[in-house]
Amino acid sequence: GNKRDSLKFIENLKANGVTAAYKALVTAFECSEADTIYFISDGSPTDDQGQPLQQAAIQQLLDKVKQLNKFRKVKVNTIGLKGSSRSFMSALADLTGGEFKQVD
Repeated sequence: GNKRDSLKFIENLKANGVTAAYKALVTAFECSEADTIYFISDGSPTDDQGQPLQQAAIQQLLDKVKQLNKFRKVKVNTIGLKGSSRSFMSALADLTGGEFKQVD
């Protein structure tokens, strides 16, 4: 049932030009029972208005994940779709001991 519900949720997603990576990752880490997160994206991290984050802001995002994961050791596996930021997706996976896969 969970798999069916997950697939239905994914099928109903619509692109809106925003890659709210910070919000998505912070929300995912709120699940205290999670030991693995899958982060799937087709873009580069943006702010709430859809503007690409500068390198300093991306580093702050990675630092926040490191802080959230300091005692939990959650693996974040990343899947980059066409248009994703390979450098960000790879860095996020490396930071958490996860794996990065690019799917074009």
